[in-house]
Amino acid sequence: MNMSRRAFLFCLCLTPSPLAAQGFDCGKAQTPIENLICTAPELGALDRALNVAVQERLIATPQERTDFLVDSRRWLSMRDQTCATPAGPLSTERRAAAVSCLAKAYRARLDALAGSTLEKTTVGVDKTLCHRFVETYRNALSAQANDSGKLNTLLNQSPFAFLASRPNSGVVRAPEATSLPETNARQIDQWGQSQKPPVRLSKKLRREILGLGSTAILNFEHAPQTNFYVASQVQGTAHCIYAVAFVIRNGVAERVAKPLWPDQPGDSCGVDQFFGVIDGRTVAVQDNESPYEASLAARLSIKAWSHDAFGPACSVSFDYNPTFADITDDMAQEPDRKCDNAACIALRPEAKTMVEAIQKDPLAARKDAIERLSPIQRTTFAAMEKLAREKIGDIPAPDQPANPAGYLDQNPLLAPLLHQGEVYLASIGHYTIGWRVYPDWSVKLDKLDHDQLTTIGTASVAMRRGTLRAATVE
Repeated sequence: MNMSRRAFLFCLCLTPSPLAAQGFDCGKAQTPIENLICTAPELGALDRALNVAVQERLIATPQERTDFLVDSRRWLSMRDQTCATPAGPLSTERRAAAVSCLAKAYRARLDALAGSTLEKTTVGVDKTLCHRFVETYRNALSAQANDSGKLNTLLNQSPFAFLASRPNSGVVRAPEATSLPETNARQIDQWGQSQKPPVRLSKKLRREILGLGSTAILNFEHAPQTNFYVASQVQGTAHCIYAVAFVIRNGVAERVAKPLWPDQPGDSCGVDQFFGVIDGRTVAVQDNESPYEASLAARLSIKAWSHDAFGPACSVSFDYNPTFADITDDMAQEPDRKCDNAACIALRPEAKTMVEAIQKDPLAARKDAIERLSPIQRTTFAAMEKLAREKIGDIPAPDQPANPAGYLDQNPLLAPLLHQGEVYLASIGHYTIGWRVYPDWSVKLDKLDHDQLTTIGTASVAMRRGTLRAATVE
């Protein structure tokens, strides 16, 4: 054994637990990842390089030794999660994927260690990570292209959640936050004492956490492979995030600027914010995925950890083609919003066809529907539309610029629906419950009866993500 290896192992013997994998004896390899490192020359070289880099860091910054070794153990844990490898013989494809994943993780760790010894510099937005995320997402969707049912289910997950659920994707979401039942000084101090090694919170940080504005549940989240943490609360029905960020240096937690969480409390509402790893690099992520999004779009903002700080964010916007299906379950309990009679059930196919046309071009769909009417039917529709506008009030004018996501059941698009020679008034918009807007469509159906509108029922049409149309990196 060479001197550098002995020196490194001596350092490890002083820690509470060993760093099993950096500089280990291949004769004692036990896990699938350790065996792979010992049998793949590329990984063996990277492991030896990391061994040297760790030793150099320990010698250069002895005052940070304890924190650094704790951080190194965390990196090993995240490496094993990111590049999980099954036991037993691997196929050629699986082995290549595992080697590639581990190599990326090692190179990222080496880059991080090299960068941490440099002075902090200002770095422009690096879009490479976002482009890589898009490429991985497209490839993962292509692998499921032959199973449309499963593909539709996967598409309706957040892109980050989808990739994080796939082994060897290189995308990992950090472990769930540590949650305290309430925000008070005793709970905060107990959290600090429970860390290994224990952490003391500065007075300023403690005061700011207590000042989040509520005694609600307090979450502590850790950015993997770093000394960066966030204490946060989720408040109100709009799910607004209030947060304070801090770093731990020499056993003391001190306040720092937040990576993605806005500095003004409550600016982050209805979004998900978390830490993770992409191709071995620690990231802070803001995920605008929401079930209350009528456009089906998704958006991610990603900041990568570099030089002891999170750099500028790159963003990815995902646009999807819609797919439609009848909803047979009632979306509401009000009698006039059900579709449980023969007349309404018979109108469901036409309602679904109309929704599909409106999603493509609302005004063109309305115009085409009117042009198919006879002069008498147009007169009937005009009378129904007038009654509806008098009753509902604020309905978009039919000649206004139209975005399908802008039509709600409260201010719908009015169009004629023709069935077996009889014209009905269709009031079409996305379902809403309070401030929440859903992608599913409501098609309320009325007919003219003695100069009054009589509701037949409300047909419901589900709208889900069908295929990925485009992904734009900014």
